[in-house]
Amino acid sequence: MHYRDIQITNKAFYLIEPRAVFYDNYLKQKDAKQWTESVTREEAEKLLRFITSWDPHFIGEIETFQHIYSDISPDLDFLKDKSIESVDLDNPQVEKSISYIFDKVADGLCYKHQSTDASKILHTILPNLMVMWDRKIREGILKDVNKDWGTAYVWEFLPKMQKEAKEAIASCAQEKELSSADAKRAIEEECRGHSLAKLIDQHNYVIFTRTEKFKEVLEWALKNRKITELEQQRLLSKLP
Repeated sequence: MHYRDIQITNKAFYLIEPRAVFYDNYLKQKDAKQWTESVTREEAEKLLRFITSWDPHFIGEIETFQHIYSDISPDLDFLKDKSIESVDLDNPQVEKSISYIFDKVADGLCYKHQSTDASKILHTILPNLMVMWDRKIREGILKDVNKDWGTAYVWEFLPKMQKEAKEAIASCAQEKELSSADAKRAIEEECRGHSLAKLIDQHNYVIFTRTEKFKEVLEWALKNRKITELEQQRLLSKLP
């Protein structure tokens, strides 16, 4: 993926999705100091309120989430400094930890498997590593909406997202003559300061979940000289 695709889809995401600001508002309210080996009720409530703002059908009690968080906190601590572009996904401990925390959250909050919400919850805790998904994204990238378990997430989905992240960084580094670290920083700074993992989610969301609206945005952007014809065609080629 070219880094310009991330910049374009970041802008499109905020034009297309009115709920986009809920994520930004939640991050402003979050007190990271309260997320240690346990999490306070107030912080858990903030997070679950954010999840419900995107998914009114989400089911999960605050106390239940607090217990789950405490159970997975050793694995979260192990993963906390890892990022999507550099994490070793072939490391057995990394695979085991990601799969475990994913299924623990997806299955533990209620009687049903909540894969999309689990990816959102875990992204807010590990924002540089975990990439969110939904049914349309799974269908578009994995070709199967039912591949919604931790093993599919870490074995199939994240490797594809890592490839996209590395390509975006490399294209920016080459074009702007930057180091990889500076290229990543430049991409994030130019896109509201969001992590690369979050920006990849926005890219996937407008392409696979809001396809028709994204086509309209691309047409408008080309007409108003916000993007080039090459950029429009490159992004159109990704649509399902």
